[in-house]
Amino acid sequence: GRKGDLSQKQTSMTPQNRRVTQNVTNCTRQKMKWNKILKSVELENIFQ
Repeated sequence: GRKGDLSQKQTSMTPQNRRVTQNVTNCTRQKMKWNKILKSVELENIFQ
């Protein structure tokens, strides 16, 4: 019953789901980049 309906909805929405997942991965990558930059800046400030 419900499981079948959910799977049908998911298959019909695959392109959108792909876009969403891509956006999420991009956001996480950018966050990781910023975290690295912030950490490096903090270290530089400490050593100064």
